[in-house]
Amino acid sequence: MKLKAGLLPLAVVVALAAGSGSGSGSGSGSGTAAKSAAPGSGSAKTTSVTVGFDNPLAYTNNMAVLIAVDQGFFKKRGIDVKTIGFSGGSTASRAVVAGSADIQAGVGFDEVGATAKNLGLQIFYTIARESDFALYASTAAGVKSPADFAGKSLGISAFGSYSDYLARSTGPALGMPSDSIKRVALGTNTALFGALERGTTGGTWNPAGLAAVIKGTTIVGTTKSLKIPTQYSSLIAKASWLSSHADLAKNFTAAIAEAITWHNANKTAAIALAEKDLKLPPATAQASYTAAQQIFTTDGKVSTEGLQAMATAVPALGLGTAAPSVAKMSTDAYLPGS
Repeated sequence: MKLKAGLLPLAVVVALAAGSGSGSGSGSGSGTAAKSAAPGSGSAKTTSVTVGFDNPLAYTNNMAVLIAVDQGFFKKRGIDVKTIGFSGGSTASRAVVAGSADIQAGVGFDEVGATAKNLGLQIFYTIARESDFALYASTAAGVKSPADFAGKSLGISAFGSYSDYLARSTGPALGMPSDSIKRVALGTNTALFGALERGTTGGTWNPAGLAAVIKGTTIVGTTKSLKIPTQYSSLIAKASWLSSHADLAKNFTAAIAEAITWHNANKTAAIALAEKDLKLPPATAQASYTAAQQIFTTDGKVSTEGLQAMATAVPALGLGTAAPSVAKMSTDAYLPGS
């Protein structure tokens, strides 16, 4: 399977792999459209659905969709999926609002930001409630344990980003004042990782699957071990689109649940698909598989606690003047078996 917008070269895997910043999108989509099969094929009518990836290289967000395409789980339900790669969640959200993508494969933080802006989007399936992000500590900065972060700084992609939310949450999670750990916005992962190697920042939050490519660091915590509430990999769409395509949405989530079950039972094949479609180096693909297998869910339910925690942080993150309503952020009406 090839992404419609084209996969990025191996040289930029590290630069994009976090997938939670903002940026401009690439490619274009035609939105939902029904089409008939070729004459004489004997196949039923299919419906085209365009899925926008926050980051075309993000394993946890994208693999269930890629597997469902590769293994025919969408096809047998009459769904023809096209994908578009974007360079950030806010860009993907805007594409869904504009109708150039039907569904966003992103993170719960995207929905929090969208609800704060009244964009009318909803999470309708959760691929992973728990985040695969880990807290990396810089050896050059002398950080050997979480307690060593006091007075140090954490590199983030941008203020108001998912990595900013995690960085702001780190101090309180460690029993420190929220301002005891500084946040430094460095943009790309190239800059983030360079600062870690030099010791100019004490650490950063990034997917655990990148451990093989983030040099001069050790992982000293995860969102789970530090008890930082989060709602992570999510399928998001306009509430109006969902209500007018209810059966399609249910078939889509059923295919995703089947893909996750297949993923967890077929390690070698899943890793090979990640190497092919996401262009991940073997070590990164294997580490990403292991991290995802531990957090993937087939029930599709959201973490209300995670959404509430991120919503509460909206004013401090500069994304709005008040915490948006969590009740508007998700629906369970389209989960498999609903």
